[in-house]
Amino acid sequence: MLRLNSFPPDEEVYDIQTDPYEKKNLWPGLSLEEKREIRRQLDECGLCYDLYAASGIKL
Repeated sequence: MLRLNSFPPDEEVYDIQTDPYEKKNLWPGLSLEEKREIRRQLDECGLCYDLYAASGIKL
């Protein structure tokens, strides 16, 4: 997830099953490959792509 209301946008990932209140950002602890996979999934999501493009963010 990207926080679109911050500048520069912050990348954040949460496990909503174990952290429903999004208190622990897992992004800093992910490997480069895990981050690439998340970005790839977002890139394939049409709605996500439109939201990021509207905010001027290139995935």
